[in-house]
Amino acid sequence: MLSFLIIHIIIAIIALISWVYLFITFIKLYRNKQLEQIKSSNHKKLGKLIFLGLTISSLMGVCIYLFLFLF
Repeated sequence: MLSFLIIHIIIAIIALISWVYLFITFIKLYRNKQLEQIKSSNHKKLGKLIFLGLTISSLMGVCIYLFLFLF
């Protein structure tokens, strides 16, 4: 159970850091009026990976809740 919790925390931290990075780079491009550069960058791919990480982290959080409080 402890290893499951550690993996959950690591995935959540990586997803959060990636999300903040993606947001900051988008804001910089938006302020410099370089929105066309997003299409040529890996913005969409990174967004999909972040969504996957957040989804996995959410599902693992639900499992941890179930294991701790219901079983």
